[in-house]
Amino acid sequence: MILELDHIVAAFFILMRTGAFFVGLPFLTGQMVPMQVRASFAICITILLLPFVPVEVDYGFVSHFLGAILTGANEILIGLLMALTVRMVFYALEVAGHITSMEIGLVRNESLNPFGIPGSMISSLLFYFALILLFTSGLHYMILTAFSESFQLMPIGRPLFRIHGIDEFLAETSNIFVVGMLISAPFIALSLTINLVLAVLGKAAPKINVFMTSFAVRILAGVILFSSSILLIRAYIHKYLNDAPGNMLLFLNN
Repeated sequence: MILELDHIVAAFFILMRTGAFFVGLPFLTGQMVPMQVRASFAICITILLLPFVPVEVDYGFVSHFLGAILTGANEILIGLLMALTVRMVFYALEVAGHITSMEIGLVRNESLNPFGIPGSMISSLLFYFALILLFTSGLHYMILTAFSESFQLMPIGRPLFRIHGIDEFLAETSNIFVVGMLISAPFIALSLTINLVLAVLGKAAPKINVFMTSFAVRILAGVILFSSSILLIRAYIHKYLNDAPGNMLLFLNN
């Protein structure tokens, strides 16, 4: 196979989109995955996709320095937008984890997240749980398939301002708060119930230190509720992870 200048230019812009996508993916970010590994993944995917990717690059335009920068930035932005769509599920879990931690009294129990973001213990637990579901259910293959289809919907070199579905894409961001509240709703109800019970107990038995007792009761009840509602949490996570590959292409549909 003889590499021509057109192939090199096309491979460069494919690598821009692929590299931005892999940098933004939740399971390839942070300190746990070295940059060399992410770069290797991006290069391998670029080599595999190169023979099949349609190219609409204006070579006269990209021959200029400014044109090459604008085209590269266009591909980087597309890759980051698709990665952001996948990350929105994990942002929702982070919101749910923080709300749950506050409601059950673990908000100060901070854990070290090897992905580079310090967060509550519940947030880290939900993050890893979602990663396990992602890989065990084969959704990572669906995400990679959707990424490869993006080159058919938005060929290399096509300007980003021609895309459609921006309103739908922005509306999907509201799911961050919706999913976060749905997952943490049982714990909000639990906290309210405990507060009401302890308020009545404090009036009925003033000698009991209700404030100190509430910490142990809240944590114990929260752990029991979390263990009993794990299947419900799994259903929410799996549902929105299943929607992620389709949402990745939402703003690229013509």
